[in-house]
Order: sequence, then structure tokens, then C-alpha cells
Amino acid sequence: MISPCVTFANHSGSTKSYDAVKERKMQLQALGFIEPKEEISVEYEDATWVELHDGSKLFLSKVDDQSHDISNPVAAQKLLFEARQGGQFLTGLFYFDQDKANLVDQQNIVETPLAHLSPEELRPSADQLSSIMANYR
Repeated sequence: MISPCVTFANHSGSTKSYDAVKERKMQLQALGFIEPKEEISVEYEDATWVELHDGSKLFLSKVDDQSHDISNPVAAQKLLFEARQGGQFLTGLFYFDQDKANLVDQQNIVETPLAHLSPEELRPSADQLSSIMANYR
């Protein structure tokens, strides 16, 4: 991507001017319409082949809950790597860190959806705003 510098280099001799960039513009790929298709949904025990709309097939395989340790990140990476090498798409839970706080707790998100909060609840007080802005000085 080339971005013209219209502040400092927007003159006729510049290779970074708006006109120079516009003259050298080229389309890298064509964007087209993607026709909507019916949702593909499958239920299966351990593994199955799924036929896609274009006739190609995808092999889905569930993670073995009994032998896979979801608390081991290295085991999860190994499992995914081996599945990719074998042409499989795994489904299931690969890794879960029970000691890590979830996003709601990490970000201290309120239980009430923001759309249902009053303007007073959404806006910081003058003291809170001063405290926030002190971090940017």
C-alpha cells in the first residue's frame, strides 16, 4: 500500500504526491460477489467427511477428550500440527488455562450491557477523567 503525503510532498515533482500515487494505482485482485449458500451443519460421533457446496470434501475429527490434556499448551500445538499434517480439521477444546482470568474479569466489564446503562453510568466523573488523563502527560 502506498499512501500519498499531501502535507509535505504534494507537488508535481514528488513521487509521493496525490497525483503520482493516483497515476501508479493498480488493482491487485478482483473483488466479486460471493453468492450466499445454505448453511452446512453436521453432528457426528468421532469423525466424518463433510461435502462442501463446490463438491469438495472436508474431514472433521473430534479431539479425544480422554487422552488429550487441555491444560498443556505444548500438547495442544502438537495436536493441531499433527492434524494439519494429516489433512484433518480438528474440532473441540484444545487448550484451557484455568488460572488465567477471563476477558470479562480482565477488562473489569460490567454485567449490564452498555446499551442499557445510563449516560451518567457511562461517563467518568471529573476526578476519574483527571486520573485517566494523567496517564497521558
